[in-house]
Amino acid sequence: MKIMMMNPLVMLDALASSGCVLPTEVSATLETSLQLKRAELGAKEFWFWGKISTTGGKDYFIGQTMNGAKEVDGVMTLAATNKYYYSQDGVNWLDLEKPSAEQMQKAVKLEGWLTGDPAHTFTVYEPQPLPEPEPVPEVAEGEEPPAPVEPEPLPDLEFPVSELEYLYCTVAAIDFSAFAMPANMMTIDAKADYVYNPEFPGVQYPDKLSSFKSVRGVELSKDIPGKWGLVHDSFKQLSVIRNLEYPGAFSYYSAVTNSAGKLYFGSGLKNKDLAFCV
Repeated sequence: MKIMMMNPLVMLDALASSGCVLPTEVSATLETSLQLKRAELGAKEFWFWGKISTTGGKDYFIGQTMNGAKEVDGVMTLAATNKYYYSQDGVNWLDLEKPSAEQMQKAVKLEGWLTGDPAHTFTVYEPQPLPEPEPVPEVAEGEEPPAPVEPEPLPDLEFPVSELEYLYCTVAAIDFSAFAMPANMMTIDAKADYVYNPEFPGVQYPDKLSSFKSVRGVELSKDIPGKWGLVHDSFKQLSVIRNLEYPGAFSYYSAVTNSAGKLYFGSGLKNKDLAFCV
């Protein structure tokens, strides 16, 4: 069986008809730089994850190290040593650090496009809690109580979120929710590690969503209605799975090479009208 995630040229070729296209010289540069970065990091795998478009035109190429995954509560959970990296020239790869839990809670509230400037800062606004009302003074018998005083509204609190914190949260959300694989391509060994199934026979029904599952372990045909679409090319023996929650996220399975892959090419924005895609 072939390795699941192949080199960027193979994945780009498989998903070119879906819009995952780069100039030839950029593709070749990525193939070389990913190999060099993998060797530098000493990682098992260093994959091309995809490209996130920006308003400024300096898009982000995303790379991902893979050093294994375990099953935790029925969900594939990546090892802590797996990391994301970003590049804007396809040559130099920089760490995309995981933000603190507090910053991630702020970043997920952002909704706009990334700017393409790693030094840019967004602002998240949150309402301040209203102060406790003042106690009502006691009044003598027969006297009118004073009218209650409504507290004046307070200005919103402002919290800075860096572009790279927002980028990380965007990539992580897509990675968790938007990709799929053949149902039996991976198996769990005695140490609860995910490994490639050496007896994987291929996909019997490559035109059926029920033959694939998300990285969360959910069979696609049983997931949220309208979240997944599948196109099977019987001539190329290629199945392409499209995620409609995050437009631009694609997974594929090739019966020719008995291999699978994934790529994301998009703005990073979530489709809030998923219910209307049914």
